[in-house]
Amino acid sequence: MKFSKDKFRRNAPHAIRKALPESHRDVLDGMEVTRDTLEYQVDGEEYYLFLVYAEWCEVEK
Repeated sequence: MKFSKDKFRRNAPHAIRKALPESHRDVLDGMEVTRDTLEYQVDGEEYYLFLVYAEWCEVEK
């Protein structure tokens, strides 16, 4: 499954949406989710998002 910033915006709780900046969502959009986790970089800094829910993702068919 792949992270979808649109589904994240629609389905994530407000506090989580507020904690994840839009610039991070842009980087994450379309990334493959591995074991409910995403590892990524923004401006040379390493980050991870743990516990990525299926409601935030596009499921590949």
